[in-house]
Amino acid sequence: MRPERLEVRGFTAFREPTTIDFSGVELFALTGPTGSGKSSLIDALTFALYGSVVRYDDVRRVEPIISSGMNEARVRFDFELEGRHLVATRVVKKTSSGGATTAEARLEQADGDVLASGAADVTAKVTELIGLDFAHFTRSVVLPQGEFAQFLHDKPGDRQAFLKALLDLGVLGRVREIARERLQAATTETELHSRRLGVIETSTKEAEEAARDREKRLGELATDIQKAVAELEDLGEQVEKSRATVEGTRQDCNLVAEIRRPEGLDTLSEDFAKTDTAEKEAAEAVKRADTALQETSEKRFALPKISEVERMEKDRTMLTMLENQQDGLTDPSDSVEEKDEALAAAQQVVETRQRELETLRRSHAAADLLVDVAPGDPCPVCHRSLDEIPDHSGADDVAAARRDLDKAKAQLTTARDELAASRKTLVRYQIESEGLEKRLTEVREAVAQIPRDLTALRESVLGAETALERVRQTRDDEKKRHAEAVENRRQATEQSRRVTSDFQRVRDGLARLGPPPVEGEDPVADWQTLVDWAAEKLIGLEQTIKEEATTLEEMSTDAEEKRRAIRARLEGEGIEPVSNPAVAVAVAHQKAVADLERITKERVEADEIRNRIIALEKDASLTKSLMDHLRANRFEGWLLAEALYRLVDGANRLLGELSSDIYSLDVGERAFVVIDHRNLDARRDVRTLSGGETFLVSLALALSLAEQLGEMASAGAARLDAIFLDEGFGTLDAETLETVASVVSELASTGRIVGLVTHVRDLADQMPVRYVVARGASGATVEREGR
Repeated sequence: MRPERLEVRGFTAFREPTTIDFSGVELFALTGPTGSGKSSLIDALTFALYGSVVRYDDVRRVEPIISSGMNEARVRFDFELEGRHLVATRVVKKTSSGGATTAEARLEQADGDVLASGAADVTAKVTELIGLDFAHFTRSVVLPQGEFAQFLHDKPGDRQAFLKALLDLGVLGRVREIARERLQAATTETELHSRRLGVIETSTKEAEEAARDREKRLGELATDIQKAVAELEDLGEQVEKSRATVEGTRQDCNLVAEIRRPEGLDTLSEDFAKTDTAEKEAAEAVKRADTALQETSEKRFALPKISEVERMEKDRTMLTMLENQQDGLTDPSDSVEEKDEALAAAQQVVETRQRELETLRRSHAAADLLVDVAPGDPCPVCHRSLDEIPDHSGADDVAAARRDLDKAKAQLTTARDELAASRKTLVRYQIESEGLEKRLTEVREAVAQIPRDLTALRESVLGAETALERVRQTRDDEKKRHAEAVENRRQATEQSRRVTSDFQRVRDGLARLGPPPVEGEDPVADWQTLVDWAAEKLIGLEQTIKEEATTLEEMSTDAEEKRRAIRARLEGEGIEPVSNPAVAVAVAHQKAVADLERITKERVEADEIRNRIIALEKDASLTKSLMDHLRANRFEGWLLAEALYRLVDGANRLLGELSSDIYSLDVGERAFVVIDHRNLDARRDVRTLSGGETFLVSLALALSLAEQLGEMASAGAARLDAIFLDEGFGTLDAETLETVASVVSELASTGRIVGLVTHVRDLADQMPVRYVVARGASGATVEREGR
């Protein structure tokens, strides 16, 4: 795993977007004052990959990584792994409850192809690709503060587990499992081949020769049977033809024997003559009835219809009623003249009273002006308010004249209304009188055409209708009798036609037997000729049946002998006799061919199986030997011990440089021990080292691990292409710092990326690239120095 780029925002000290570009960098230092946020960048890298930070008590907590006062933290880490450019991204957001959760987690290739999404899935995929889980990653790739000496102080079991993960020694277990599966597969295949060999061991050379002989015999038998079956089929066809002849002749006998004279044949002509005469007589009776009906109808139609007689009677009654109605009308013309004169007189009175009133009003003008004035009203002359009404003479005369005028007007109105009513009555009278006169004229004209004696006319019409109905009934009866006669003649004709048709049908049914020709004029004579011929023909047909039956019996006996011969040959070859021997022999021959092919193939298969079993047994023996070597972890233990010794050997070389050959390491039974060369090579527990001494020894182990792992690991082991050291280099003197710088430079020259996290400026200045971390009011920032 080689880092390429790190982007953070809202992550611990880095509030603002911050980017670190690792492109082209092999050796670098993250430097800056204590507390500036250097270690936070290593935490961000680890968090992007695994979603955890090792410096927290609970590595799974995510809320501490969010910068104070911000709602989310975002980390993106671009890295290269075995030629693949990958991007790990995680986003943490605060929740309403005061905690935080990973809102987004994604691992993808640089081209956008998503490899995993979701916090847990991304962690699992990173662990699978890098080959290290979070705990092992923070002990071999990223060595954070406080965790540097953990490998040095680990228990043997934890140390072995750590090395097994780094070296991917789990592959030995997989090899052992594959070997076990291969041994089991070989054993199973051997058993299957052995069973198969037991099944086909009867397919010997002798069995093959016997099968070949049987195939040859059955082939020859199939040819013979086909020929015999063909002969038998020809004979069978002759038998069937003879049997069909006998059966057909029997049917002809039955047909000829059933020929009889039809019943009623002798009286057929007489019956037809009777029905013909009856039909003609009935037809004449119908003609006579039609003539009588025609004459009676003419008499009846010479008289009016009964409805016309009834109309004439109604017209006479109507005339009498209209004349009586006319006599009852009263002419109101005199009343109108009287009302008109009364209206003129009333009009004259009104005019007289009007002149009288005008004369009095002029004579008594003042009194007239005060007629409608009351006390308090304005004066009609001066318009001043009147306290009381002045007394003027003549007021009563004016009032009396007014009353007389009103009375005269009322009488005039009454006279007008009465005149209008009389005029309306006169109009109605005139309209009714004119209509009645018009109707009387019409009815009188109609009555003038009516005979005087309507009673006699009615009796004549009713008598004529009764006579017509009687004649019509007689005609209907004669028609019915004629229809019955026609039906009787039709039936007689149909009977004659049926006799002729039956004769023709019977004769046509005998056409293949050659019935005699007939005249076709006399059905009786035709039937007699046919009956005589049938009696003679029956004798000849019975003789034919006897002769054909003898031939049929001879052919049936010959066919049975042939079938027995076929059955005998089939039984000789062990073939069950069936209805179709040719098919049975063909099936048996095909089976013999298949048996021969099967035995030949099984002989070859048996040889192949024996050779395969030998190879499987050899492979199983080799596989079992490999399993014995891998059993009980002996090989794995040897590998772990060898790896640990090589790791210690490399660490001692580095430790010699770092400590001026004062210390070296060795592997004890349970833990590492330190050899103190200043004290007569005394061996003592690593826990007796001081803080600075522990740092040097741990650094030597970490650098040796990074240096040696590529040579010791298997193809599937973890890939440590980078190492990040976050520890207190401040405890080292200048000479040791110089040595550390030389060692890490040499490690970086092997193709690994080495990063140091330190606040020691002298050490940082010796690194070719420095990422200087500073903390300001808006959070931490990073600035790159060097090439």
